Amino acid sequence: MKGLTLTLGGLTTLVGIIWLVNPLSTVSFLAWVLAFALFAAAVSQMSFYFSLEPQYRNIWSLLQSILSLIFALIIFGMSGAERANFLITLVGFWAIAIGITRILLGFSLRDTAFDRDRHILSSGVWTLVIGILLLVLPLLFSAFIGYLAAFFLIIAGVSLLITGLQLP
Repeated sequence: MKGLTLTLGGLTTLVGIIWLVNPLSTVSFLAWVLAFALFAAAVSQMSFYFSLEPQYRNIWSLLQSILSLIFALIIFGMSGAERANFLITLVGFWAIAIGITRILLGFSLRDTAFDRDRHILSSGVWTLVIGILLLVLPLLFSAFIGYLAAFFLIIAGVSLLITGLQLP
């Protein structure tokens, strides 16, 4: 148990230091994981499509799996900085969409007895602002996320090393 704890602590600390030196690699790695998940889902969905009897097959299901596969291959082909920028941009657009829908929800709740409309409206505005900032400054946010993840990994790794050294 002691050896496993020390090994995991050392590896976690090492990955944290690598991410601290190159913070964009963190977000790039997350985008690579997203691409791998898209690829696996596309292959699974495509194999399910072809396993069905022809009369039960839906062309939209096949098209969705082909688009997911193409999307995954495009992400795999990007450089590390492009993958990081892509993921932050994707999250930025997602935050803008969520922000707009929350603002619309907040306005629509003003005419009801629901008394949380200002809370929903303000959270929508803040989400919209964060989404716009993500689109305007994607590399800054990628670096911030990278440094944050690196510090968490280093703290967790050192904690594991200390725990491992204290084990009998």
